[in-house]
Parts: sequence; structure tokens; C-alpha cells
Amino acid sequence: MMKKVNIEKLKKSVKAQPKEEFTAYYEHYKEKFGDYPMIPITMPYDIGNDDFKKMCEEAIERGTPLTDEDYERYFPTEKGVLY
Repeated sequence: MMKKVNIEKLKKSVKAQPKEEFTAYYEHYKEKFGDYPMIPITMPYDIGNDDFKKMCEEAIERGTPLTDEDYERYFPTEKGVLY
């Protein structure tokens, strides 16, 4: 049985600080929803943000901000360590 996880623990308490090559979609997200997206704590920073970029683009296309379900789908808790 999978343990229910507090989604807030998956997200960092600070806003995303975009790298130069990712600035466009972070800015597009901010323009659409008024703030930068939260970075999940389980996302490996040194591997790149392809999944995160896709997640943000999907949110922009559907017209609603990222949800807890989006974070669960793209960054399941079993893939990373919760802090």
C-alpha cells in the first residue's frame, strides 16, 4: 500500500530561479498565472528540466496553474527523497 504524502513537502518553499535557457517558459507561466511555478524537491537539478518544462507547458495550454496532481504525475514521491 502506498503511503499518502503531503504534497507541500514535495515543493520547495522558494520560487523557481530559472536558468537562462529555461527563462521563456518560466516567464510565460508567470505572465499567465501571476507567479513562477514551484519546483518539486524531488526534481534533480543537474539532469535538466524537460519533465518540468512539459508540465508547465501543459498547465499553460489548459489554462490552469499547476496542481498537486501534476506534481504527483511528473515527480512521483518514490523517485526521490522527501526533505
